Amino acid sequence: MKRSALVVAAASFALGALFYSNVGQSKPIPAPSNAALLARIEALEARSFKQVGSGYELTLNGARITVSAQGDVGIVAPRNASISTGSNLVITTGQGLTATSGQDAQLQVGRNLALTTGQGLALQSGKAASIHAGQGLDLRAGQDALLQSGKDTLIQTGDKLTAKAAKGMSLETTQDMTLRAKHMTLKASGDVIVKGKKINQN
Repeated sequence: MKRSALVVAAASFALGALFYSNVGQSKPIPAPSNAALLARIEALEARSFKQVGSGYELTLNGARITVSAQGDVGIVAPRNASISTGSNLVITTGQGLTATSGQDAQLQVGRNLALTTGQGLALQSGKAASIHAGQGLDLRAGQDALLQSGKDTLIQTGDKLTAKAAKGMSLETTQDMTLRAKHMTLKASGDVIVKGKKINQN
C-alpha cells in the first residue's frame, strides 16, 4: 500500500505538546531539544528528520495525519512551505494556528482538510498561496481568520468550502484571488473581507 507524506520544511522547528497520529495510534511529542526531538520522531517511524542547511526537514508518513495541541501550533518557513497528504489532514489547536512563509505556501490534500482553532487562524505567504482539497475544506477560527498573500491566491475544493470565524475574516492578496467549490460558505460575526486586484469565484 502506498503511503502519503506530510512534509514541513523550516529554518527552525519547534513542537509543543503535540500528538502525531497514524492509523488510530496517537503518541505524544513533548517539547525537547532538537537532538531529543530527532530521536523521538525516528522512534515514531517518521521517514526522515534531517538538517537542511541551517534548518530542518520533517517528513511524516501515513494515510491520515493529525496534529493537535493544547496551545499554539506554528509553521514558519523563510522560503517555501508545503503540507500535503493523499488522504485527510486535520490540525486542531485550543489557541492559535499560524503558518507563515516568506515565499510560496501550499496546503494540498487528496480528500478532506480541516483547520480548527480556539482563537486566531492565520495563513500568510510573501508570494503565492494555494489551498487544495480533493473533497471538503473546513476552516474554523474561535476569533479572527486571516489568509494573506503577496501574489495570487487559490482556494479550491472538489465539494464544500466552509470558512467560519467568531470575529472577523479577511482573505487578501495583492494579485488575483480564485475561490472554487461546489458549495461555498464564508461566515463571521464581524466583517468578511475578500480583497484582490481580481476576484474569481466559480
